[in-house]
Parts: sequence; C-alpha cells; structure tokens
Amino acid sequence: MHIGIACKDQSLATHIMSFIPPENEISTWDVHVSLSDFYKTKNFDVMFCEALYPTRTEFSLWREISKNEITDLVLITHNNNQRLKELVPNLYGVIEGKERLSYDVLRVLTSITNERLLQPTHTIAMPSLGESMVVMHGKRIILTRMELTTLRILVEANGKYITANQLVSMIWGDAGVGKKEDLYVYISRLREKLEENPMRPTLIVSSRGMGYAFIGTTSILHSSKYPY
Repeated sequence: MHIGIACKDQSLATHIMSFIPPENEISTWDVHVSLSDFYKTKNFDVMFCEALYPTRTEFSLWREISKNEITDLVLITHNNNQRLKELVPNLYGVIEGKERLSYDVLRVLTSITNERLLQPTHTIAMPSLGESMVVMHGKRIILTRMELTTLRILVEANGKYITANQLVSMIWGDAGVGKKEDLYVYISRLREKLEENPMRPTLIVSSRGMGYAFIGTTSILHSSKYPY
C-alpha cells in the first residue's frame, strides 16, 4: 500500500514510519509544502495525520480526504476522538495517545489490508455489439446506449483511471463541449444499476484528480440468450 504520513512533529512521523512493514511505500509531508498539495499529488491508500492541535483549514481538508473512495484517513490525537469523528464523519479511525502507537498503527494497517482482500470480485458479462443488456451475478440489467458506451470504455481500460475530460472526448469526440455534466449523470445511473451501494461504489470507482476506473472482471456475451 502507499501510505502518507502528515505530522507537524517530525519525530512523530519518524516514530510512525518505524512501525510500518517494509513492503509498503511511504511518503512523508514536508511542512514547507501545502498539506493540500501533498495529498492531491499522491494516490494514498492510507493517510495518517497528526491532529494534536488542528486548525479549521486542516478540518476542511480532512473532510475532503475522508470522502475519497481510495484513501482511508486515520487521525492521531491526544484524546476526545468522538469529537473528531463528529467533525470528520467519514474517518477510517482515530489513534488516541502515543502509549500504544505501534500496536494501533499495525492494527489499522492490518484491518485495512484485510478489508480490501475481502472485497468481493465483481464479474460482469458484457454484450456483443448491438445488444443493450449486461449480466451481473446472474441478474439481467438493461442499459441505455450511452450507459453501455461509458461502461465499455471503462472496462476496456483494464482498471486504469480515465479522467472525466478523456471520457467525454472518447464518448462524444468533437461534439463533447459542455457534456461533462451528462457524463456524471451516466456514471451515477451506472452505479445505481450495478453497485450494491451506489453511495459507496466498489465497481466503478473514482479518485479526485485521476478520474474513474472499473474494478472487476468481465466476460463476453455472444448472443441474446442471457443466463439467469
């Protein structure tokens, strides 16, 4: 995993780093660089942030990070972790105090790793050209032409992220001016039709600054006889 560590106290950052298993990639925040820039130029799986004396700006950024579908945010504080959870409702967790820091850091990383390994693998059967249905877990799902076009592009990217601007260009070409809002509608509709929980997508995922990606496996339907 790619782990970000953002601490004003560099000794705390070093302390946290010493507990992280070597197979992980670690990036640490330089206090001379904007914390927002540090976060936005990376694609962290997990981010540990010092929250000993938080500012309003930091709270605002933490709320933004916590909404990211890719990054799990963990705050390190003295106490009153319930208050932090109220102010940053989508937090993955809070580590309170330094007494058990090594245990808590490893516990969080183990928990996140296990959760990601246990995420279900989605298999979706894509139709051959001219058909407008996909099959997911045996369920037939009717898509509009534009929904299917959008899904095909994401599937064919093999898990790589495609920006919204790239998707607009690939779908509409030169006629794509002003179509970004339409794209967002199609993405939303696809999630409504394909995701178990459209508000927390695990199939069509997004990352700020990177765009959208399809995470799953596919097979091809070669006829109109769909399985049940």
